[in-house]
Amino acid sequence: MSETIRIALVMALVFSSGSVAGGPRSASKILDAARDVLSGQGYAALTIEAVAAAAGVGKSTIYRSARW
Repeated sequence: MSETIRIALVMALVFSSGSVAGGPRSASKILDAARDVLSGQGYAALTIEAVAAAAGVGKSTIYRSARW
């Protein structure tokens, strides 16, 4: 599976609720951070913790936005 497809699947899961806790600014920061983690460190490093740290948000911001 290509990394583009992997990131799309991860972000679809994370943002399936249609809104992000913290608003549009947080959504943009999270998406940018996810792309940066993926492109800089690879799919194996793409974790909620890594994305949250790179985006400067708490893990709870991402978890509150996801519909599991």
